[in-house]
Amino acid sequence: AEINGALVYSGSGNIPGTRVPLSLAQRNALVGVNMTPSGTCTSITGIRFGAGGTPMPYCQPEDTYNYAPFNLLQRPLERINFSALAHYDITDHITAYAEAFFVNARNNSKLAPDSFTPVTPGAASSTLLVPNYATSASLSPAVRNFFINNRALFDADGDGTAAVVGGGRRADELGTRDSFFERQSYAITTGLRGDFDIGKQTWRWDAFYQYLRNRTDTRSEGVINQTRLSLGLDSIVNGAGQVVCRSGVPGCVPVSIFGLGSITPAAGAYLTPTRTSNDIFERQVAGASLSGTLFDLPAGPVAVAVGVEYRKDSYQSTPSAMDLNKEYGAASSNALSGSFDVKEIFGELRIPILSDTPFFDTLAIEGAARYSDYSTVGGVFTWKAGGEWAPVSWVRIRGAYNSAIRAPNISELFSATGQGFTGGTDPCARPNLTGADPRSQQLRDFCVAQGVPSGDIATFTQATLGLTQETGGNPNLTEEKSKTYTIGAVISPPFIPRLNITVDYFNVEVKGAITTINAQQTLNDCYTGLNANSPTCLSVFRLPSGQIDYVRTNQNNIGALKVRGLDVQGDYTLPLPAALGEDAQLRLTGVASWLFERSTQVLSTVAPQDCAGFYGAGCSTGTGGFIIPDFKLNLGAAYTSGPLSIRGQARMIGGLKAFPTVTTIVKSAPATWYFDMTSTFEINDNFTFFAGVDNLLDKMPPILGTTFVGDANVDVSLYDTLGRRYFAGVRMKF
Repeated sequence: AEINGALVYSGSGNIPGTRVPLSLAQRNALVGVNMTPSGTCTSITGIRFGAGGTPMPYCQPEDTYNYAPFNLLQRPLERINFSALAHYDITDHITAYAEAFFVNARNNSKLAPDSFTPVTPGAASSTLLVPNYATSASLSPAVRNFFINNRALFDADGDGTAAVVGGGRRADELGTRDSFFERQSYAITTGLRGDFDIGKQTWRWDAFYQYLRNRTDTRSEGVINQTRLSLGLDSIVNGAGQVVCRSGVPGCVPVSIFGLGSITPAAGAYLTPTRTSNDIFERQVAGASLSGTLFDLPAGPVAVAVGVEYRKDSYQSTPSAMDLNKEYGAASSNALSGSFDVKEIFGELRIPILSDTPFFDTLAIEGAARYSDYSTVGGVFTWKAGGEWAPVSWVRIRGAYNSAIRAPNISELFSATGQGFTGGTDPCARPNLTGADPRSQQLRDFCVAQGVPSGDIATFTQATLGLTQETGGNPNLTEEKSKTYTIGAVISPPFIPRLNITVDYFNVEVKGAITTINAQQTLNDCYTGLNANSPTCLSVFRLPSGQIDYVRTNQNNIGALKVRGLDVQGDYTLPLPAALGEDAQLRLTGVASWLFERSTQVLSTVAPQDCAGFYGAGCSTGTGGFIIPDFKLNLGAAYTSGPLSIRGQARMIGGLKAFPTVTTIVKSAPATWYFDMTSTFEINDNFTFFAGVDNLLDKMPPILGTTFVGDANVDVSLYDTLGRRYFAGVRMKF
């Protein structure tokens, strides 16, 4: 995390023993708690429970929890694939065909011990109820005395039940959270294809049906069941002198989460029942197409293709019965099911105008149109127009204009509302605790009006490393609409044999883009506009301590997207003297991509934001990064001679900068190069040996911090996080 202009150690605010956030006024009202830190303490934001349940000050970031050593950067994967192809010639002009594949994939996930906000399902948001705290046999004497001495803070109505709001617990006594995934997929495609003649023209046709099914089964262990936690917290001493749950529910084990090591093995086993779920995705597609030549022009044949297609997608998610009963609080999964279908008719046409004439080796135009009728968004029409011109045989210029749409998918339409962690910074938090306060008085006043206690605002510090984000689908989404034009050229100069160069410019504009205003964007808009009634401010929920409870961010057709760039590709083949008894060659390749603009407008009241080559301020997310560099370069050299092939590759990711509105010590990330080597040797027609090394120089990714890119502190979607690694194997064909 970044504190006082420096990157320092920081971790999760959900810690062993339990953390409770408290405002300055609440901390000043505490009775029987020594709030003097025993060591370095940047900022006190609440209390934590130590050995024996002794309450003590919680220091941010000194008391945070380092979860990183437990988390996997790459998950183990086992996969089995089977595929089959078959065809049968019914006649000389009709062929029946079938394709099938089956995939079984298993992978495991390992995460740090469960991190959770203790809650009582059915109580107010982020609230844990501790019944009969004064006599509870589950609690240690130190914890009972704490609640008794501070009942004014935790039991204001005097009903004997304490309310702990916004707490954070790390169940380190239980070990890691382990999840096991098994995905089984299969697809079958069958159809008929053939050809027939009309006059001198041959027409080809194809009719097919496809069925695909994908089922994923998930089993999770080590996750706290909040309903069981609430039952275990309410305990008594029975007539035999045993500590038991007051409810008498079979199997219930008394438990306390207040204090280091307070969850016993028996309580841990009770709190973490195996949690299962399954997801099923099915797709059915049927279609038919016809293609051929309408007639011949002097410049060539007029080609046409027409077709129809029907597609239906359906999805069903079935969580555990415990999830359906909301036993995991806000983290409970919800049942989900939904489907949509689409009927389409399409046509394509290519007309050659000139050929083999001066300055017009080729001149042709082409067009395509498609009408789609979605069960969700209704009927839509899309089209494309393009052309190509070759003034000479070795230069070809091409261009196209597309009017397209993208209908919302099942996840965007129907996914259930849920909460998850994301990196992010509270604009109300003071970024530095030394020197002048960079926050304006207007911002500080607004933060107080939004729920930050006035006594805390001068030194208000975010108590957690990130934010809780609530998101879900939206069945009222409509289609995205895009306009795209491209222009490019293919050049193969005869004066440099075996050289090919391709250049393409693209410009894409999307309106009504389906997007989620992420948590950081929501906060930035709210605390820049300072309008309490704005949609973004109404989506921010705070706890009594002023800390953010969660930020609501759902899918909407609110976005606009514009992307402009240039792709350049070249390859050159150099013949070499024979080796290994056969001719040899060296093939050089290069692909460069420039992104001139990638601007998004997630709110109509805010100017578009160009994120090409930038991170932070909404240009990256706290759940993985997903930064878009403005330049990429891939270079390759491949030597082949008979059965031997050796290939080297260099990959470059362009330098990045922090978005201009971001205040951070990590102001940029340098260009990053990766080098890979692979080789293959064909032993015979049936066996091929291969070996190689990725990230040859063991290049490490740039550190950007959790706020910008999430838990790994690097953008795992962009950079290599594993370092140098080797591989080898044998491919066999029978």
